[in-house]
Amino acid sequence: VLTHCVNNPIFIIHKLAFSACKSVYIASMNTALLTYKSTLLTPEARWLLMQWESQIGLDQPLECSPKGLFARLGLTYAQGRRAWQVLTCKRGKQQEQFVEIERLPRKGPGRYKSRYRLSAKLLKALAKASLPISNCHAEEITTLAKTSRLCGIGEKIDLREGSRRRSTGLTLPNRWLLMVLLAHSDSPGTVTHLSVSALRRLTGMSSFR
Repeated sequence: VLTHCVNNPIFIIHKLAFSACKSVYIASMNTALLTYKSTLLTPEARWLLMQWESQIGLDQPLECSPKGLFARLGLTYAQGRRAWQVLTCKRGKQQEQFVEIERLPRKGPGRYKSRYRLSAKLLKALAKASLPISNCHAEEITTLAKTSRLCGIGEKIDLREGSRRRSTGLTLPNRWLLMVLLAHSDSPGTVTHLSVSALRRLTGMSSFR
């Protein structure tokens, strides 16, 4: 019966459709961030950008507080702050490296509001970095990318919750590293064309980290 089902044309069509759906998701999901080489973009920053793309769109500006943005994208405050520092860091007299900040006119009492948008330079670089990646592990990459409220380094949680997370979860940097390795591996899960130097540029992680 199992053999008959597997060889059934309808079953084959459904299987192909399911595989196509996974490929489309990986294609629409941040393949650019999985292939974009920059040691400046840390795993936390790349994860925030990936969530920004999937939920909002990289070309869309945002008008909210950073804290509200982190919560919307499923990041802890510690993870979001670490990513935000990288994305809004000014180097010398240059403007923001990755995110541009526009101060909006204040309406009534309270703090000024700001509008955030990705720099044209980053968007152009990501467009050039959109290279084909392996779909052999599309399902695994999709699962890793969908997880929210990840275990954070230095996050204050109780002992039982901390023990549960350590036994069942991955830190955000480890999760991103796995996604990059899967995106560049063949069907058995073997990575043969990535040097440590290239891996550093794809993840933003130091050799020590």
